[in-house]
Amino acid sequence: MKINKKLLIKIVAIVVALSIFVAVPVYSQFFIISTDFPTDKQMDYIKKVLQVAKVYHIGKYSYDELIDMMFTGLFKSLDKYSEYMKPQQAQDFTQSVSGEFSGIGIQIEKQEDYIVVVGVFDGTPAKEAGLKVGDKIIAADGKSLVGKTTDDAVKLIRGQEGTTVVIDILRDGKTYRFSIVRRKIKIPVVEYKVLDNNIGYIKLTQFTQGCSNDVKKALDEFDKKGIKNIIFDIRNNPGGLLDEVVKICEYFVPEGPIVTIEYNTFKDEYKSKNNNAKYRLAVLTNESSASASEIFAQAIKDRKVGVVIGTKTYGKGTVQTLVSLPETDTKKGYKAKVTVAKYKSPSGYYVEGKGVVPDIEIQDDSLSQFGPDKILSLSATKKFKKGDMDLEVLAAQQRLFYLGYLSSWTAKMDDSTVAAVKKFQKDNRLYPSGVLDITTQKKLNEKFSEFVKSKYVDKQLERANQYFKTGK
Repeated sequence: MKINKKLLIKIVAIVVALSIFVAVPVYSQFFIISTDFPTDKQMDYIKKVLQVAKVYHIGKYSYDELIDMMFTGLFKSLDKYSEYMKPQQAQDFTQSVSGEFSGIGIQIEKQEDYIVVVGVFDGTPAKEAGLKVGDKIIAADGKSLVGKTTDDAVKLIRGQEGTTVVIDILRDGKTYRFSIVRRKIKIPVVEYKVLDNNIGYIKLTQFTQGCSNDVKKALDEFDKKGIKNIIFDIRNNPGGLLDEVVKICEYFVPEGPIVTIEYNTFKDEYKSKNNNAKYRLAVLTNESSASASEIFAQAIKDRKVGVVIGTKTYGKGTVQTLVSLPETDTKKGYKAKVTVAKYKSPSGYYVEGKGVVPDIEIQDDSLSQFGPDKILSLSATKKFKKGDMDLEVLAAQQRLFYLGYLSSWTAKMDDSTVAAVKKFQKDNRLYPSGVLDITTQKKLNEKFSEFVKSKYVDKQLERANQYFKTGK
């Protein structure tokens, strides 16, 4: 049975400000002063080409709009990571790598015509106000969000700290209104716990500003318990800030090289000063571990302070920086994200296009990669018949998929879903009506819980535990 990976990613991925499953670049502060400019003839050519586009094209575009189009294409043509950014894009990007923004603390995603809450952070205004996963945001400050994009929603929901936003949501067929005061929101990126056999576990979802401090807190707790063996999980970690990954590497890598950043005319060598490297690591990776994640994994591998377990990583071995562009009366706050360097590991390995090859290769399955805890909630409060479309239908389809009754998800009670429901009902001694009634939904929840307990095995995590037990 083959999973619809695009749909799975769309539904379960955490969406904060920028986009789903796009590798955030290793990012550095970098500035060059240059006197290299286009010639007068080249500038004249650009003017004339812009004039052709303005005069001849059927659309009515201003020169400012045409300039935006021109530079968008220019930076996109340089490489797949460089980008010309309008002010809002630049602000969103900066917030994504800083890990902080002023808002209410929710994760959102567009599903059909609705902006849907797919996550609510603990200790945030949204959590305190009572917003829930599955809520459909239909308006913000009186402006409809039905049929709008997540960017539209972000613009309305975020705002200055201390100001109030009025959110209208649709929940179980009823509308509710929440007045929520915006606060500074720090996106949690570090999770840690102690596993059996006194093994530490750290999961890092992105290398955001200050995440090294959170990792240090986890290590301090492990130190109190005498923990030396640590599983460091960077699966689905798209990367982040160069300074942060270097700091985290230094907690584990002994005195010596971590990574070398090679610019056009010079290079920066980052080295560890740690003369008491005391931890042994098992680093978990997959194909969505990218950029800064790859710097970390390859450094651990090269310096022989642990092993990499999982699947080959994404293969992004370049560094970007954010450059502020000149301002005019009509152009303010524009920035360019530009690829300025490539990096190599302590052994001289270039990750770009190749990825980090694990020491112990273990394939991941969909459950361990995305987690059954990310499956949408099935509330079992209303029934659905053929032709109905709803998030609750999607939640039921997810369960039917994992239980072996369905091969794809559509969020609609289509023919294949009705047939799957009938078979499930028959197998569980329920009346096989094909209607997704409350009794059937409760039974689905029960059977799915049994499935998770009996079948869900994180093979890569299991292999990491085995590595620490056996030493191989």
